[in-house]
Amino acid sequence: MECFIAAVPNDPDLAGFLGKKGSENGVTFYNRKVDDRFITVLAPTNFEEKFYGAATGLLLADVALISTARIDKVFGESLVACGLLGIKTLLTDDNDATDIVRGAGVPASIVSKDKLLDEILKVKREKNSGSFKSIEVDKAFPVKGIGDIVLGMVTSGTIRKHDSLIHTSGKKVEIRSIQVQDNDMEEVPTGARIGIAVKGAEYSEIDKGTFISSERIEARKEAHAKITFSNFYDASTGSFEAVLVSGFSKSNVSAVKEGDSWKLILAKAIPFRKDSRFMLFRETQPRIFGVGTFQ
Repeated sequence: MECFIAAVPNDPDLAGFLGKKGSENGVTFYNRKVDDRFITVLAPTNFEEKFYGAATGLLLADVALISTARIDKVFGESLVACGLLGIKTLLTDDNDATDIVRGAGVPASIVSKDKLLDEILKVKREKNSGSFKSIEVDKAFPVKGIGDIVLGMVTSGTIRKHDSLIHTSGKKVEIRSIQVQDNDMEEVPTGARIGIAVKGAEYSEIDKGTFISSERIEARKEAHAKITFSNFYDASTGSFEAVLVSGFSKSNVSAVKEGDSWKLILAKAIPFRKDSRFMLFRETQPRIFGVGTFQ
C-alpha cells in the first residue's frame, strides 16, 4: 500500500471534492482510496477561529493544493506559507492567479480539478532511513467491546500490528490492531492516517499532539531553533511573540535571538524531536510569517 497526504489550506469545498469528510479536531480529514493507495486531505476546520489548522495540514502534507476559486487574503496567506515551507504546490484553474503567484515567488503548477487526484498520486516521499517509528496523535477515545482507540498520522517508519512503542508520557503502548479507512491492516507506512487499538495507556492519558513512538518524544517548554521569516516580517528587533504550531500541537511562544539561532520559551510544553519543523503565526496579515526547525 501507499499513502499520500495533501493539504488544502483555503477551500473546504475543494477538500470535499477530493475525499469523503471524516473526523474534525481543528483539522478536518477527508479520505479517499484508489486501488491500494490511500489519500488523506487535511483542511482547517475553521479558517478564522482555527487558522492553525492550515499550518498543521501543511506541516504534515506531501503536497499543497491551493484553490483559486477566491483570490482573497486567505489565498495570499496560503501562498506565503507554501513558499516558506518549500512544499510542492498545485493551484486550481478556477481563476487566473499567475501574476500574484509570480509576485510571491512561489513555484506552483496550475492543474484542473479533474487532474488533481492524479497529481497527488505522483508525489514521491523520501524513504525514511533508520528504524525510528512514530505516530502523532490526533485524538483518543474508548469504544465499547474494543478498548482504547487512537487516531493519528504515521510520521515516521512502518507501524506494525503488535509493535511495542512508547507514549510521550513514558508509558509502553502495544498496538493491538490497525485500520486505515475502515480496512484492517497488518502494517502501514509513513503518511498513513490510522486508527489503532492500544494497550498499556488509557485514552484519557493520550492527548492530541503527543506521540506513540519507538523512542520517547518528551514534551518541553524550551528549545533553540533556526527560523526562516517571510519577506513581509521584520525580524530585526531580535524578539517576537507568536503562536507556534508543530504538527497537532500549538502553544504561545516568546522568542529571543541568540547568535545564529532563536531561543524559544513556550507557554505550555509540547513534544517534538530535533529537526522537527514548526510554523509561526500571529493576528496580523499574513498570519503565517515564519517556519523553523528545532535544534
